[in-house]
Amino acid sequence: MRSDSSPAGAGQYLTPDAAIDLPDSPYHGMDRYAARKKIVADLESAGLIEKIQNHRLMVPRGDRSNSVVEPYLTDQWYVRAKPLAEPAIKAVEDGRIRFIPQNWSHTYYEWMHNIQDWCISRQIWWGHRIPAWYDDQGIFSWPG
Repeated sequence: MRSDSSPAGAGQYLTPDAAIDLPDSPYHGMDRYAARKKIVADLESAGLIEKIQNHRLMVPRGDRSNSVVEPYLTDQWYVRAKPLAEPAIKAVEDGRIRFIPQNWSHTYYEWMHNIQDWCISRQIWWGHRIPAWYDDQGIFSWPG
């Protein structure tokens, strides 16, 4: 997300529908592809382009839609996993939980001792809906 505290060159410059989001720019609101062509044309007309040449580029595409995937930063919500892992590790150490065969306890400990926080807000269509949101004014709400 772009904010006033972002360093120059850092931040989000696309809207969720891939239009240019630079309010003080002549490209604001333009589709990203149209804006790219206009930017190149403007640079050429200003004499700022030395040469243009074709080259191969690996462009990331969506698995299902084959659409170009543009980087888009969003806020994410995480569950701290370490406090959840600690009692689970203790339950195995105390023998309240046993692995059969026993050698799986080593894999379990490796995973649990290196547990990472769990992102619960991934923007995937099959993900779990979290009953919390930000309204149009950026105010956080949740039921309860």
